[in-house]
Amino acid sequence: MLVLDKFSESVALLSYRLQTLPVLQRLMAKYRSLTARDQLALQLLLAFLIGFVIYSLLLKPAYNYAEQARRVYLYNLETLQLIEQNKGVFLGAANKEQQRNEGQSLLSVASSTARQWQLSFNRFEPVNDTSVRVWLDGATFPTLTQWLDELHKSHSIAVRQLQLDRSEAGSLAVSLVLQE
Repeated sequence: MLVLDKFSESVALLSYRLQTLPVLQRLMAKYRSLTARDQLALQLLLAFLIGFVIYSLLLKPAYNYAEQARRVYLYNLETLQLIEQNKGVFLGAANKEQQRNEGQSLLSVASSTARQWQLSFNRFEPVNDTSVRVWLDGATFPTLTQWLDELHKSHSIAVRQLQLDRSEAGSLAVSLVLQE
């Protein structure tokens, strides 16, 4: 109750100060000197301006915020539905990744799949924890691309750098960096 009393006292004091301002007293005198019809027109104009300010400062920003929130919700809902539809694909890729990581390193996966494509490494060296640089000779372009495609699709291993040099026999000397 004490807060309400203080608030009402503050409002009364502010009202008194506004009424004693010379500018406001002159405006009120001009308003009173207007005809009843002009006073009504001024009241309607003032009501329109107050309504416009309320709309511009409160209602329109609130509506824009609600509309933006609705669009974000619909986008997130669409993304969720897409993820749920492709759940099996995501889980399958995660399981392949986990199976490879549990038993084999990047180098052992690359080496075993290279042997399946009759490719052999001349040299290899680790670049960092998730990358290895590999050199091989005698590869044909179709075999190399098929091997790299299998690494990417089946084991989620990507090629970060690739350098190809053609030898006189038509085979390739290859230097590449593989990354998990």
